[in-house]
Amino acid sequence: MPFTGRIAFAESKRNHAQYNNEKQAYQDAGFQSLLLGIREGKYLFYIEEALDRVRNGSFGVCKKCGKRIPKPRLEAVPTAKMCIDCKTKQERAAEAASVG
Repeated sequence: MPFTGRIAFAESKRNHAQYNNEKQAYQDAGFQSLLLGIREGKYLFYIEEALDRVRNGSFGVCKKCGKRIPKPRLEAVPTAKMCIDCKTKQERAAEAASVG
């Protein structure tokens, strides 16, 4: 292959690699947008649930122990269904179950 042919071939490979990188970045961005949309949809669902609890008078009451959820927790997580203690126990149990 003549020298100029090798340069053209190398440039062609570089352009192809750049195209693949850009294509992957575009696909990753699309996937990230999809995940963000799913996450937002879930959050909207949680907000609707919280509004239902406001309507039926159970907002701010832990669904596990029945105690009032402290105001600072509701300010931090307005969609909270459980107090910190019950949520922590639930997360630890789920973690233990996934470990073994």
